[in-house]
Amino acid sequence: MVGALALPMYIYIVYAFSYSPSNYKSLVIFQHVYTVVDVFTGLASVFTLASIALERLYGVLYPIRYRWKDKRVYFIAIIAVWAISATASIAYILSTRGLLRLLPEATFTYYLTVISVLSVLVICAAYVVVALRIHFWNKTKMEMAVSKQEKRLATALFIVTVVFVLTWSPFHIMNILVNFTKSFLNNIPVDLVFFGKLLHYSNSLANPAIYSLKIPEFRLAIRSMLCKNWVRETRV
Repeated sequence: MVGALALPMYIYIVYAFSYSPSNYKSLVIFQHVYTVVDVFTGLASVFTLASIALERLYGVLYPIRYRWKDKRVYFIAIIAVWAISATASIAYILSTRGLLRLLPEATFTYYLTVISVLSVLVICAAYVVVALRIHFWNKTKMEMAVSKQEKRLATALFIVTVVFVLTWSPFHIMNILVNFTKSFLNNIPVDLVFFGKLLHYSNSLANPAIYSLKIPEFRLAIRSMLCKNWVRETRV
């Protein structure tokens, strides 16, 4: 979602403010919409990764219960992630614009950052436990195959998490410094801000590449989908 929604909006804002700033009012409104989308997609990404990590942890620790788990749990988790992210993003933009007096902007940003950091810590802790559980698993022949699949998936998701931290940290660190040290905004180069934001968005390009390299099933699914679309277009 970050790459599909927030990134194009960000590119448009940078271009519009740089080359066509005459329509300033509409650009400001569009920027408010972009802020909501950016916060929403960012939080949704973090919470989704945390949910996946906890789901993997549950599957490894309790494999029998996991197999009989109701599929509705996934839908509830998805709805919860989207609802929490949407509520936080709307509350953030309303608070920063003075329309809803909940918390000061700096404090609100601080809480959102703390939530994101805690989510990343949960992800890392979950994958450490998963790795230890798989490593020390007393396996039967059937469990060995399952263990290999779990290990491959856990490795891919761990790499995704590491890349996520590396690409998202610079911009969020700058964001914290700007909110708590106002003079920092005047001293930081604009190019550095752009670089941090683009690095932040580059995570959306890295994830599909990692999944394709580390998970054969994902690679086959993408190939099958592309081939079907190509065949359909050639027939038309």
